[in-house]
Amino acid sequence: MACALDLTGPNLRAKKDSRINVLVIGNNYFLEHATVSTTDAAGNTVDTDVSGNIDPTKKTVFFNVLEGTNTVVLTFLPPPAPETLDIVEDCGSGVTQPILSFGARIRAGANFKIIAS
Repeated sequence: MACALDLTGPNLRAKKDSRINVLVIGNNYFLEHATVSTTDAAGNTVDTDVSGNIDPTKKTVFFNVLEGTNTVVLTFLPPPAPETLDIVEDCGSGVTQPILSFGARIRAGANFKIIAS
């Protein structure tokens, strides 16, 4: 499986209908909820709860991006003490690419945008 996200520009980009696999790297961070809100060129927004795609370890979630601007919102069960958090695309076969990275503190959520066309 190849990486679906293009990180070369100022915004994350992907082909429409691409499957994105997100991995949370943080010893005591666990995904609790995930949504994707897509706004198309006409300004119409579709909100999709993808929490059902969170795996049993609560470390990965997958979703497909629709054409337009996709705002991904991840909610965590935060750790009991500050620790670093990395959010990466899981490209398969042990290959990842960075999406977001945070220093040692406690975070309850994160969001990022993916432009799909």
